[in-house]
Amino acid sequence: MMKSIFFLFLFSLGFLFTASALPLILKNTSAKSISLVIPDIQNSNLSANSETFLDLPIGQKIYFNHEGKQYLLFEVKPELKDQTIIINDLIVKRKKELGLN
Repeated sequence: MMKSIFFLFLFSLGFLFTASALPLILKNTSAKSISLVIPDIQNSNLSANSETFLDLPIGQKIYFNHEGKQYLLFEVKPELKDQTIIINDLIVKRKKELGLN
């Protein structure tokens, strides 16, 4: 009986963690490769004119590099579910917001 309750608990816990992951498409429409920093993701490089399908947890932060420093690009929020995010356009927008050239 105790084992059944424990396994049910583990199953429920696993469901909670997978339910909080959101499917996203990160798209690079530029002719240059883009390096991103996504904690816990090994190769965060978007090739030129490509897209990557990811399941990321809510609250995951995505960073971009500019002149040797990391800057927050965006944070995964529930409203981004199943969205295609044009990364190169978003980087241009964030650089303007941050006063970077």
